Amino acid sequence: MIGIPDNRIFYMLDHVMVPINIQLTPAEIEDALKTAGAVDIRRLQRGTDFDRIESIYRRDPYAEVKYGVGENRYVFTKK
Repeated sequence: MIGIPDNRIFYMLDHVMVPINIQLTPAEIEDALKTAGAVDIRRLQRGTDFDRIESIYRRDPYAEVKYGVGENRYVFTKK
C-alpha cells in the first residue's frame, strides 16, 4: 500500500517495527545452538547485494563501523 519493494518488507517489519531488539554475539548464538542440540553449525559470511553483511564482506568504507559484525545467520543440523 505504501510502495515498499517486496525485498525490503522484511527489513521494515523485522528491524524497524520491532520494539525490542536484543543483540547477541556470534559466540552467544553458537553456544545456544549447541545447547539446543545443533551440530555442523556454520555462520554465513555473505548476503544479498542490499544486505549490511555483504557490505562488511566487500569491505565497503566504514561498513564495520556502521554495522558492527553484521547479521548473525546460521545453517546447522539438529541431532
